[in-house]
Amino acid sequence: MKKITLAFIIVILLFVSCNASLKLLDEDGFSIYQCGWALDENEVLIQSHDGYVLNEIFYTEYIDTIYKTDSEEKTVTIENRLNRQIDVKLTYNTFTKWVKINANESYLIEVACFQ
Repeated sequence: MKKITLAFIIVILLFVSCNASLKLLDEDGFSIYQCGWALDENEVLIQSHDGYVLNEIFYTEYIDTIYKTDSEEKTVTIENRLNRQIDVKLTYNTFTKWVKINANESYLIEVACFQ
């Protein structure tokens, strides 16, 4: 009896691990592993269902660094290369905001965006 039960459990685990993909999403439909709680200091999480271009690479989710000191500032510029407006979710420290980027325009992400 124990062998049958053990075999049944193994078959179920194999079925679940091979055929089902568990993807946790936040309320906006983004991957939960990148909700912002895992961000380090000075990191900004950039998310868009439509996608955007950063350094000539297309992303839907990406973490980059921004900061501002007395002598230096690091910003990030993302581009909307679509022929329509897109919505982008930005998460920095405890702040989250949505921005709209018009068709074929860019948006500068800087620390001042969150103050």
